[in-house]
Amino acid sequence: LLPHLDFPLEFDYIHLTRYRNTTKGGNEMQWRVAPAESVKDRVVLVLDDILDEGETMAAIRDRILAMGAKRFLSAVLCEKIIPKAKPLRPDYCGFEVPDRYV
Repeated sequence: LLPHLDFPLEFDYIHLTRYRNTTKGGNEMQWRVAPAESVKDRVVLVLDDILDEGETMAAIRDRILAMGAKRFLSAVLCEKIIPKAKPLRPDYCGFEVPDRYV
């Protein structure tokens, strides 16, 4: 993906989890790598492999915006279709998958 983005950008890594080596998410989130302070007044695009219930991505969005980002966007390879409402939908999605372990 990065070679196809033909504009100035910075690339960084964040890691927020609520799975803790299990296949079911818990209620407590744990930042393993927090966002850098350099997001202030910037447009931030967060990439992830799968959007399941959306809780983790929503927490990332809230943290990024609280740090002063101008705009938050999310892109996921796949979004799991579940029967309950999600706190956010991805701005960009490769494809949808059924509600089962992926």
